[in-house]
Amino acid sequence: MQELGSESSRRMSTVRFIEGAIEWTLLLIMFGAPLAFGSVHTIIYRFIQCAVFLALFLFGVRSCLVESSVTTSAQSGFSFSKRQNDRFSSFVSSHPFIVPFLLWLGLVAMQLIPLGPELLNTISKETYSIHRTLFGFSQWRPLSLSAFDTMRALVQVVACAGLVYLVSVHRASIQETIIAHERGHFSSFGTGPAQDSFFNRLLFAGFLAVAFEVTYGLWEYLAGAQQIYFFPRSVDLESAAGTFVNRNHFANYLVLFFPILFSWAVCPAGGKQDRRFLSVHKILLAVVMLGGAIAVIASHSRMAIASGAAATLLLAFGFPFFGLRKRPIIFLAGFLAAAALFLFFLDPGRGAFQSRISMFLQGYETNRFRVWQDSIQIVKDFPWAGTGLGTYQLIFPKYSTVPITLRYSHAHSDWVELLVETGLIGFVLIVITVMWFTQTYLKALRTMEPRVRSLGIGIFVSLAAFSLHSIAEFNFHIPGNAYCFAILLGMALRLARPKTVNS
Repeated sequence: MQELGSESSRRMSTVRFIEGAIEWTLLLIMFGAPLAFGSVHTIIYRFIQCAVFLALFLFGVRSCLVESSVTTSAQSGFSFSKRQNDRFSSFVSSHPFIVPFLLWLGLVAMQLIPLGPELLNTISKETYSIHRTLFGFSQWRPLSLSAFDTMRALVQVVACAGLVYLVSVHRASIQETIIAHERGHFSSFGTGPAQDSFFNRLLFAGFLAVAFEVTYGLWEYLAGAQQIYFFPRSVDLESAAGTFVNRNHFANYLVLFFPILFSWAVCPAGGKQDRRFLSVHKILLAVVMLGGAIAVIASHSRMAIASGAAATLLLAFGFPFFGLRKRPIIFLAGFLAAAALFLFFLDPGRGAFQSRISMFLQGYETNRFRVWQDSIQIVKDFPWAGTGLGTYQLIFPKYSTVPITLRYSHAHSDWVELLVETGLIGFVLIVITVMWFTQTYLKALRTMEPRVRSLGIGIFVSLAAFSLHSIAEFNFHIPGNAYCFAILLGMALRLARPKTVNS
């Protein structure tokens, strides 16, 4: 009996160590991915991918240890709940909208399979023609125009999907949250608003990263010394861009987090201690959100400003629609007014921004629209399975009608690029996934208690604003933004499971 108890105790210690390693990995990705130049450098995002796959491996080891301990718990006196041992099959069954996404992954995997010339010609005549020109008649070739680029893009997608899975199924400890509330006010802010300590830590890590980006971006912009850490900036000198290479992606990152931080600031208090601390809590969040709204304006990103305004409207109408108080509308109006005042009176680059808006309204800026039109021509030639995930930059020059001095590696629309690379089949599968998730999540919002429902609305609006901005930008191809989006999506799935996580 003692040997069994000692063995189970060692397994529990190992499980706790593994869970801690997984948790710290996810927290560091949440905090560090955007600060590392948006993780656009190959070394950086490869390192993050390896960290995610290692965390998935550790989670598998943990699951095996838990399952082994369940079989000996009755004899040893230690017990593991089988509910904690979430497996991939139970994850899919509890989230049925994952099925069309898995089918989409299967489609991308099929793009890598070599096919015979006759079959390839039947499925995609244009792909067959290109491969025949390059490699001759006899060789078997895949549907993808570049198997290497498709494999590289697939690894990136799988890493993001792994983040969603890990964040969703990682254990939640309510007791740690209760203890933190008893330790003092600042730890209460650091712990967060939910009865899920891991959710709270992710939220706090995101808050710290946003606070740094806002402070650094505005300081660099207003001081007129544009650089990324020790590297002088060569583009976007008249706009705020933070630690990102591109100002549009910097603005998209801030828009992604504004709704969830806002919902944190206005969510109902959980008790007397929360109410005593609420004023400091609101001030800290309000300062960061106000700075974030000004930084988005200072980025001069037109689509980010539009998606931020759309997110503001969704928050204003979403809270009362789901039975929460209407007072958040007052806070939102204050943020908008302050940002507008900065734009018209304090923004040193407002002249260049107004010129860009004027050119757009007068129809002088047509390159992006021409890229989309050219992309539709690609879809007509590769209608069903596309050109292969990650191959847009290879096929676009053949169809481009924009000036030859401009080189586009992306369509400046994630949705158009998705249509080109995975065809109508892949595009429809992703649209079904998004619509199914939206329907399921909005239905789950009504069953959440008010404190959690406030956070749920904020996360949903964050995801919606990110997707809206991606209509005219390639934000999903910026690893730092894509990783944060995946983590927030996993947090949304945690909130949508109140019986297993928040009860």
